[in-house]
Amino acid sequence: MVTSGIIQKLSIRNSVVFFTSQYKGMKSEEVHKNLKIIRRGSIFTVYIHAIAYMLRNRDFDFVIESVSTVPFFSSILFGDRGIIIPHHLMGRLVFGELPFYKAIFAYTAEKLIPPLYKKSQFIAVSKYVSKVLSKKGIPEDHIHIAHPSTSRMFDTLCKRRRYSKFSTPTVLVISRLMRYKRVGLLIKLFSRLPKSIGARLIIIGSGKERKKLEKLASKLGVQNRVNFVGSVSEERKIYFLRRSWVFAFTSRIEGFGIIAIEAQKCGVPVVAFGVGGIPEAVKNGYSGFVINEEDEEDFVDKLAMLLASKKLRERMSHNAIRNSKKFIWTEIPNTVCKIISQKGPAQSTGPR
Repeated sequence: MVTSGIIQKLSIRNSVVFFTSQYKGMKSEEVHKNLKIIRRGSIFTVYIHAIAYMLRNRDFDFVIESVSTVPFFSSILFGDRGIIIPHHLMGRLVFGELPFYKAIFAYTAEKLIPPLYKKSQFIAVSKYVSKVLSKKGIPEDHIHIAHPSTSRMFDTLCKRRRYSKFSTPTVLVISRLMRYKRVGLLIKLFSRLPKSIGARLIIIGSGKERKKLEKLASKLGVQNRVNFVGSVSEERKIYFLRRSWVFAFTSRIEGFGIIAIEAQKCGVPVVAFGVGGIPEAVKNGYSGFVINEEDEEDFVDKLAMLLASKKLRERMSHNAIRNSKKFIWTEIPNTVCKIISQKGPAQSTGPR
């Protein structure tokens, strides 16, 4: 969503090359007016392909990196012509997600960001990410805070699609099924809800943890009330958001938590632990509840409170929509354009 917004904004008046990984059913190259899309490699090998491409094509005015732990090392070639958007920094958590040899590479690569990118400009997706970058040695005058928001397509679909709520009290989570997302913890907390509520939990998303999570639900005796849906389309996601009573997630780390904005935009109150940028995305006591990470009992209590009280849900649903309007998709693209205009074009003929 962040990348698509930047592309939409920049490609109106500039030649843009979008380099990303290849995935099934998509062409390796496409051209749309000022935009050229290049797809190479997997989510792991795309870094090799991207670096090789930058070595062959060095006459860009700017390079914008969307970084999740592993950078593309564009700063080595482009210096202060780099704009970096780190969504979060994983640190040692990466060892719980990847095989050791991949984890050690990712961990080391992340450690290299501060010394290698000191000349680059950073766009922090939250105040939390800004503080992390500053502590790691990035100069404060190189950090620009800009919150992300939902895409224009999501906003359009959200306005068009109106669905009645499920008749059964429904808790929804949308997440990659990875260890640091702690969906297993959510299942455990869900199992502690009073049986009188009669709630069910819908889990949307895919990942290597799914089988373990299914076994956990069975072990806790809630397998009949926990539904694993898998990956869904944008329209189907909005269907579940609109119909659910409460959105909940228990991630260990979130740079900002764009999914919390999606939920609020669909009028769904959020219950989440206050990690990372979550307190910036959800207004505690207004559009949902932001829980101290150590207080699992409070998490269960607030979840039960929302499910049991229609009056509270309706008030927070209204507030959630209002809170989500503070975040607009143009904030990051506008920040990128501001940085570019301040620096001006490089002495180049543009991308080949």
